[in-house]
Amino acid sequence: MVVSEVFWYLRNTDEKLFDVSLIFTDDEEIKAGVNAVIGAIRSRYGNIRFHRHMIRYQDITDNDSLKDFLRVFVNAIGDARNHGSDRIYLNVTGGRKIQGIVMSMYAGLAGISKVYNVINKDVRNYNENFEKIKDEIMKDFRDVDEKTATERYRKDEKLYDPVFYPDPESLSYIELPVISLPRDEIEMLKRLLNGIPIEDSGVLDSTIDAYVKSGLIFKDKSRVYPEELGEIIRDLLQ
Repeated sequence: MVVSEVFWYLRNTDEKLFDVSLIFTDDEEIKAGVNAVIGAIRSRYGNIRFHRHMIRYQDITDNDSLKDFLRVFVNAIGDARNHGSDRIYLNVTGGRKIQGIVMSMYAGLAGISKVYNVINKDVRNYNENFEKIKDEIMKDFRDVDEKTATERYRKDEKLYDPVFYPDPESLSYIELPVISLPRDEIEMLKRLLNGIPIEDSGVLDSTIDAYVKSGLIFKDKSRVYPEELGEIIRDLLQ
């Protein structure tokens, strides 16, 4: 599974990695998979802390679901900061493409350190191994707590390891670039997102117009105001 694969890789380079935030959909198979991932990681690395963030739909299909997803993403980032994380790694492997694109777009604003995507070069073998355990995951990991998930994974780790920890030679890890704004630019954006008089903003008209086009703010003759999307991003910048 891509979560355990990326954690495995990162933990080898960052021994202080103790927290994992999981964003997932309200689907029984997905939730069983989340429990299995927790069992897989805890079986090797002990008391890693997991933070679950569930979204209520399967995909982003319109602007409303986009904003809902962003709220969950923002909440996950805020939760990570509240737990004392000074470095945040984002795994955009698998899942729905639009979610990965959205998170990658806002990674710089979120203060994310690095963004990763993992590719399995032996997809056929991986898929065959996954099909062997698909039903077992539902049977072993549906509606279980973290302790039980860990015990069940350890009990059958020879069955599960080829999927959760495949041969490292079959994996390719890609670090995607994160474009971060300078601190003064972020502070300026925060002021705009709080709604201020244009005359007192000290911000160039061209910069204001750029953020209007981005959908973060709107303006009248004298003031700028946050759009709904801007209000969500404002929370990300806190």
